[in-house]
Amino acid sequence: MLTLGVESATDQCGCALADGGGLLAEVRVLLGRRHAEMLAPQVGFVCEQAGVTLSGLGAVAVDAGPGLYTGLRAGLATAQAIAMALGVPVAAVSSLEALAFGAAVCGASPSLTLSVIDARRGEVFWGWYSTSGEGDLAELTKPAVGAPEDLAAEIRRGEVVGRSAFGGAGRILVVGDGARRYAEVMGASARLELAGEELRFPPPSAVALLGRRRAVAGETLAPEHVEPVYLRPHDASRRAWHAPTRTP
Repeated sequence: MLTLGVESATDQCGCALADGGGLLAEVRVLLGRRHAEMLAPQVGFVCEQAGVTLSGLGAVAVDAGPGLYTGLRAGLATAQAIAMALGVPVAAVSSLEALAFGAAVCGASPSLTLSVIDARRGEVFWGWYSTSGEGDLAELTKPAVGAPEDLAAEIRRGEVVGRSAFGGAGRILVVGDGARRYAEVMGASARLELAGEELRFPPPSAVALLGRRRAVAGETLAPEHVEPVYLRPHDASRRAWHAPTRTP
């Protein structure tokens, strides 16, 4: 099943194509803004590189968050529009699990993977995953949001879903731009290993490959039913609106 992956929940914006043979093409650009205007050309580029057309798609996979509000909305809108036009389903992938899955696909095989995304406003999104060299991925905790100090305290406690993360596990790979920004806050440990630049952001290839797995397994949604994962109110909803006071 030919699957298009769309990733725009972070400062990075990218697309990828995957089929039963694996990854066909990928493009990613670090631009911080302008996700909406960049996605359409990127979709065209990966199709050209893979020698396929959009009409051959069997599913669309999209990074549904958590992430930055504007980029996240742009990616969801693009994925939904393509899926609706072609009459194909959408597979939603978390940005945090895409990072962890990307680590497995890149050949890293830690006992645990900690995904940390910069949420701005002095906060991070994070989640714990177990991965294997075969690309198997298991979510150990629900995605969370909080101050980097909160995550640091969780790491110091060394417990993930009721079991010791440091007692029985081997190395713990930490991935994501939040991990790189707040590395000093999280603290040093002999078992914590900060991933390289290639896992700073969720790889579009991971979105496409993991999304394809879910599509083959029937774990998809109709385009109109795909919802973003925010974990907190976005900036616009946090501002209270006050009607102007009229002077009689």
